Amino acid sequence: MKGDANMTEKGNQQFIFGIIFLLANKLQLLGDKVTGEITLKQWFLLNILSQMEEEFPNYNDIAGAVGTSRQNVSKMISALNKKGMVELKPSETDQRAIYVTLTQKSLKYFESKDDAGNLLLDKLFAGFSTEETEQIAFLLGRILQNAEICLKEDK
Repeated sequence: MKGDANMTEKGNQQFIFGIIFLLANKLQLLGDKVTGEITLKQWFLLNILSQMEEEFPNYNDIAGAVGTSRQNVSKMISALNKKGMVELKPSETDQRAIYVTLTQKSLKYFESKDDAGNLLLDKLFAGFSTEETEQIAFLLGRILQNAEICLKEDK
């Protein structure tokens, strides 16, 4: 599958939309090989959790940061809790709220996967200049912003 210089603008948009789905599937397959005992989506959740500003984020905070539903976060956190990657702490002030924190096991896990993850990134971006990588990051960021605007319009 290759973009064509003679494609119409709408054709290029459709190509980009489709290639993002195809790329997401392939990245998940590649990532799952690297992440090992957890899925790439679980790894992504842990990574986001490690970078959140809140000391004790709850499920809703995490869902907003990850860009998925509270229900999906709940399933992933449950699986990660069973694997000892996160610890759950009930709120002292709100009985409905449960706070999530990383465990030492998850921190050690990140350290153990660092080299394999960087090697995968090196392979994926082989042949790209710094400028090309920056341009891809910028353009994908713009598509993400537009998607977020579309989601807000639908509420």
